[in-house]
Amino acid sequence: MLSIVFIYQRKWILAMNKELFSEVYGLYYQIVGHLLAEDRSLSVQELATTIQEMGFEETVVSLLPQLTTPDGWHLFYEKEPNEWHSLLLEGSVKKVHTTLEKSWLKAILLDEKINLFVSIDYKKELLAELKEIPPLFRQKDILYYDQFKFSDPFADPTYQQAFKVLTKALTDKKTVEINYQRRTNEVNSEGIYIPLQLEYSKKNNKFRLQALKQISPKKWINMTLNISKIQSVKLTEDSIPNQTFPQSKEKMICCLIHNQRNALERAMLHFSDYRKETVKTEQDNYYKMTLYYPQQNETELLIELLSFGPMIQVTEPKRFIELMCKRVKDQLQLAVHTNI
Repeated sequence: MLSIVFIYQRKWILAMNKELFSEVYGLYYQIVGHLLAEDRSLSVQELATTIQEMGFEETVVSLLPQLTTPDGWHLFYEKEPNEWHSLLLEGSVKKVHTTLEKSWLKAILLDEKINLFVSIDYKKELLAELKEIPPLFRQKDILYYDQFKFSDPFADPTYQQAFKVLTKALTDKKTVEINYQRRTNEVNSEGIYIPLQLEYSKKNNKFRLQALKQISPKKWINMTLNISKIQSVKLTEDSIPNQTFPQSKEKMICCLIHNQRNALERAMLHFSDYRKETVKTEQDNYYKMTLYYPQQNETELLIELLSFGPMIQVTEPKRFIELMCKRVKDQLQLAVHTNI
């Protein structure tokens, strides 16, 4: 049976899940499946409590009658007063994968970055099961018009090994010893790091590591490392020390979103990896978004905001607005000089 594969491009996957799969195995399906798997009798109150815990506040109003009334779905029967039993003969609801899901999964497995998350043998096993299924799309079908040409060497064994060690360190909350070369022909630096998170830059098509580097037994500093420049990484036996660590300083911008062409939903999805606050303004169809970002992501964020055109207007700070204006002027000059 096919298993769930850990996915790396969070923003894109959220969009795919919402559009493709939400109606296949949605919230009601999950709640009812959980209740049907119970091998004991359930009172109406127990049914309602579970529905409220797994669903929304209003879910119990529409779902409970479908389980306990003669006009409902006939998935439970009342053996004794207020004792509802599942009609399932076995204790679980088997999930059948649709052709669309299989097609989507095969497309993901054909992306070279998947080797960072699953073993080669497991990938081969899944592809063998999907041999007769065409992929939903291929990488060559997608034109990245605003992505840098040179990306990380995802197929390189050293890169893959470093990535997997870092993933394990994050899971096990361990420190790592990293040998890092910032620039070509520069002496490598070594140090002890606490991995904080792995980031994927769609713009650069690269992975970065946010980490703390040990300067002294009690002093750590924030660092951003490119995975491609890690020469070697070794998991240590040391757990993360129990002490206060420095927090990465965040910057803030305020934007006004004009919700045309689905701009609000696209912005929420596009900037899902940033901390933000969004409120509706008194002006019809306009929303205010306050977005917080690390300094090292400023250029990338600026380019992403410009890609929304007139649908997003940055209102503050003035410094960021000036950076956007300069970027647009530079692009116009480049277009004139190259006869674009």
